[in-house]
Amino acid sequence: MNSLDPVKCLRELSLLGGVVCGVPCSGLGSLISVWRASAEWSHIAAVNEAEGVGVAAGAAVKGRSFVYLQNSGLGYTLDGLTSLIMPCDVAVTMIVSHRGLPDIETLPQHAVAGRLTIPFFEMLNIPFATCYESSYEAFNRAVASLPADRLSALILSPSLRWKPTTGVNMPSVSSPLSFASSHAITSHSSRFSQLETLDAVLQRVTTEVVVTSTGYLSRQVCSLRDRSRNIYLVGSMGLTTSFALGLDVAFGGEIGILAIDGDGSALMHLGGMATVATFGSTQYRHIIMDNGVYASTGGQPTSSPVVSFSNVARAAGYKEAANAADFVSLDSALDWLFAADGPALLEVKVDAESSNTPRVNIVPSAQVRRLRESLLA
Repeated sequence: MNSLDPVKCLRELSLLGGVVCGVPCSGLGSLISVWRASAEWSHIAAVNEAEGVGVAAGAAVKGRSFVYLQNSGLGYTLDGLTSLIMPCDVAVTMIVSHRGLPDIETLPQHAVAGRLTIPFFEMLNIPFATCYESSYEAFNRAVASLPADRLSALILSPSLRWKPTTGVNMPSVSSPLSFASSHAITSHSSRFSQLETLDAVLQRVTTEVVVTSTGYLSRQVCSLRDRSRNIYLVGSMGLTTSFALGLDVAFGGEIGILAIDGDGSALMHLGGMATVATFGSTQYRHIIMDNGVYASTGGQPTSSPVVSFSNVARAAGYKEAANAADFVSLDSALDWLFAADGPALLEVKVDAESSNTPRVNIVPSAQVRRLRESLLA
């Protein structure tokens, strides 16, 4: 009975790219074991499939990256695929376990996703290849057929037979760095002007890559100081920190990263903070501008008034976290952030100001090209 060696299969894929992120599936268990243990890969465990797509998109600024998932999670990926990866025109390969195949005994929760998997990729016009038999010829043929310069998918049967991965040394995941902060947790009422805060932040930026959330934040940062090392996310709400993390990992923590997020976006993927805390470098810094509303959609309130983002960051394992109101001034808060070893977070309560700032007029793919050229020059 044929079986596949996961080390051999992934060595072929590692020639195409080295960053992989995803959500576990038992059908991909052997591959995940090798990803985690291999020095040829930078592996990131995501809290959900949407975050996996965001991380892979950021990593793909440097080169082709991978995201793995079970097909039941394809719905989570839709926004990231259509509003982030496709507009940015980056090369990400999805590795999808095809649960619910008609010729394999199917659990009830897999039946619908099984029928929709192939139509999902056809509808989105995403090139894909399938491997449903345990042979190197089938696997290599599928991999070779995928384009190297755009979004694609490798769809694998969960019943593929893999050789045992016993003997593969599994690295332990380091414990969260530290919950310590010298700043007391208090009730914060001080609010700052969002525009003035962004201006003060950008005055401190030198070589860092700045990743901004969709909405007014991106518009205002672009208006205040557009530069080649800025990335303005459009759509893909909630993926600011994961896109920034992908960049951080792809470049080995050697570039400064500043993720500027809104409260609504941060709340959408709050679990992403744990991923940043686990895999982010000392050069990863995170600002949450909390105005308590979804400003660009009409000012509907968020649930942030009952949330302390700095507390959440500490609990998630950020090395440092603080609220700007803990400091004597906004300047001193920003001085602290830019001097702190990351992952570090600064929560800033800002006024819910109306804005007529024009939309960002630089298409995402052009933003990625200029960022890539700046980082790889």
